[in-house]
Amino acid sequence: MNRAERRRAAKEEAKKDTIYTLNREQFETMKMEIAKRTVVHSFVKMFGLSLMALRDEYGFGGKRLKVFAAKVMNLLDSFDKGYISFDDLEQTIKEETGFTFIDDHGKMVAKL
Repeated sequence: MNRAERRRAAKEEAKKDTIYTLNREQFETMKMEIAKRTVVHSFVKMFGLSLMALRDEYGFGGKRLKVFAAKVMNLLDSFDKGYISFDDLEQTIKEETGFTFIDDHGKMVAKL
């Protein structure tokens, strides 16, 4: 192994052992950012499933999917601002339709 190869190998080894130190504020900020990204990612996946179900089962086209999406985003905005809670949504749906999607133990179900 020549000198350049040894230097390159030493440099690569140093990269592997790099340790980063975060203060509490940086750690909490990073943690909140990861949580936010996770929630957004989960919402996008579930929203996509809802759109696909409406399209496949009820034949929704672009126009009705846009109306549905706008309504969901409006409800999400109200939820974010604290105007409504998930419990409010669950209770309203149960009272108005008899449909329950969360059981007494907090598990998702779908029953009338």
